[in-house]
Amino acid sequence: MNTAAVCWGQRHQQSFSIGEMSQVGELRRGVERLAQDAGFGEVARGRAAIIASELATNIVRHAGQPGEVLVQLLDARTGESQLELLAIDRGSGMDVDRCLRDGFSTAGTAGNGLGAVNRLATVFDIYSAVGNGTVVLARIARNASESASTRGVAQSIPVGAVSRAVAGEIENGDAWRVSATADQIGLLVVDGLGHGPLAASAANAAAEAFLRDPFADPVDALGSMHRALVGSRGAAASCVHIDLRTRVASFAGVGNISVACHADGTRKSMGGHNGTLGVTAAKPRTFQYPLPHDALLLLNSDGLQTRWSFEQYPGLSTRHPATIAAVLYARHARQRDDVTVLAVRVP
Repeated sequence: MNTAAVCWGQRHQQSFSIGEMSQVGELRRGVERLAQDAGFGEVARGRAAIIASELATNIVRHAGQPGEVLVQLLDARTGESQLELLAIDRGSGMDVDRCLRDGFSTAGTAGNGLGAVNRLATVFDIYSAVGNGTVVLARIARNASESASTRGVAQSIPVGAVSRAVAGEIENGDAWRVSATADQIGLLVVDGLGHGPLAASAANAAAEAFLRDPFADPVDALGSMHRALVGSRGAAASCVHIDLRTRVASFAGVGNISVACHADGTRKSMGGHNGTLGVTAAKPRTFQYPLPHDALLLLNSDGLQTRWSFEQYPGLSTRHPATIAAVLYARHARQRDDVTVLAVRVP
């Protein structure tokens, strides 16, 4: 792998159910443990704990029904690690501008919740719409003093992902990876056949094969994954190589991973080939697509329903990719499959 590259990818995304005040403390303690295990300093751990408490308390007091907070460590393998919290509720929505003002409250509290989260987070975003609930994104950098001007390649490329195992399974049969340098990006979403440990083992083997050369021609990358998966349960996978100098995306896929480019109100699907890596020898080809200004690439496993559009969610397409991934997960995840949504806005 290119030593100048940074890589983000799924380790384990935890979900904390939030429906009562006792669960606020459970989330805070879980976030503190994860931050400490990841080597976050005292200041950064303190910020993470406050943010966790504020986000969970907001769900309990205002959502009107249980929600969840997704927590994961985004490790860029360069010391640029960030702890990410995605607070998701399916309530009636909120007036975002009013709720971000310190002193505003609909529950008789001090009203500092979202304003405090906004100040303490390294990255902050929020989306709320009537009837579609609210998603709040907060990322805390390992280096608490890090500012936008000092972030490296990993933070300069807007990336977001949600990846969850089907209910009842501990191990996720899906995986995703993003690798980037200043002039190229490699993307992967892989779905191990079935669910559980064997599917997870296949997905992780494919991801490791991809990382050995994440900027290879996508057909060559799929060939490497196919060889790595022989004897396993097998997997579906799609990978995209983006040349930031020419703004061209090269794509190849095998199986049922959906890939689409969204820009200027249009959606262009990138079709793959039938087959299962490691099981049936496929002969995919690489397709190339010019990328419009501010293109948003969405890759998802078949755990996400296909019948949705950005027209259902006014303003969502302009939000942070992590917020987009969380909204789609919250509203369109199938209940009987692992689900992964990876969103990348091409800078």
